[in-house]
Amino acid sequence: MGFKIDEEACGARADCRADQRAALEGTPGFRSPACEEEDFSHVRRVAVIGAGVAGLQVANLLHQVGIRCVIFERSAEVGGVWRENYADFGLQVPRQLYQFPGFPWPADGKWELFPSRSQVQEYVRCYARQFDIYECCKLETAVLQASPKQGASARGWSVKYQTEGLAPAVEEFDFLVMATGMYSSHPHMPVAPGIEVFKGQILHSCTFTDRQVAAGKRVVVVGGGKSAVDNAVAAAKEGKSAVLLCREAHWPVPRYLANLVPFQWGTYSRFGHSTLPMHHAEPACSRGLHWLLTPLKWLWWRIVELLFWCQFRLPREQLPK
Repeated sequence: MGFKIDEEACGARADCRADQRAALEGTPGFRSPACEEEDFSHVRRVAVIGAGVAGLQVANLLHQVGIRCVIFERSAEVGGVWRENYADFGLQVPRQLYQFPGFPWPADGKWELFPSRSQVQEYVRCYARQFDIYECCKLETAVLQASPKQGASARGWSVKYQTEGLAPAVEEFDFLVMATGMYSSHPHMPVAPGIEVFKGQILHSCTFTDRQVAAGKRVVVVGGGKSAVDNAVAAAKEGKSAVLLCREAHWPVPRYLANLVPFQWGTYSRFGHSTLPMHHAEPACSRGLHWLLTPLKWLWWRIVELLFWCQFRLPREQLPK
């Protein structure tokens, strides 16, 4: 049993980001991270692509400093992943840990402690209404092309877009913000050997929006992440059976430790953070302290694992390695 950080994978991702940055250098619109003193006083109008939680916050903050924004959103409503997602999708943390800065969950709302997707979506809409962000949204509008302005001294972007039912149009902006998130592209469906002879229905997790689809069926879910676990639980509520297949077991984290203590007290606290692997930028004194306390940190996580093992009554073959 043991929690582990794949340092090789972290290093590989860092190398990949460096390679991507090197490939982008010299392309139109590329700005080097070293240009921290670059002057943005010319920015008066900004295009934001995506009306999820990131895009809405960008627009709100820019409006507060007098910069006009236009948000392009291809769907009919704001919200991003909260607008539509798989069955039983919702927050896995208490709502107090997931809210916009300066905009707590409205006191007059009937919110669950762990809100469902629809409740989070309504909260996001409340934020957009509160700060008049809808006024700068172009809903049901797809961005067809975004190109840097031409010319040695030109700065800004030309954005070609098309609103549903209208002809394409082009507008120019001083700056462009991509807020499309991680899940805006089409879902990737791996092709497994023998898939052509399978007679059942195959869905990606994001398209499993109605758990009634699994009613009376034997369901297998491939994967070990949050969406896989959520899908398996949703399928088990309606299906004849549900099986979760994953390459490597992960420790499930309960909402309440020992069914008593809210988990955020342990994980979102100074003590909880101090037991995690130290940050790479820690000063020498902090590194020395972490090194001295390594045995205690190891013991602490073995106790946590034992607690999870007992709480979930996991059989030995399902224990993470």
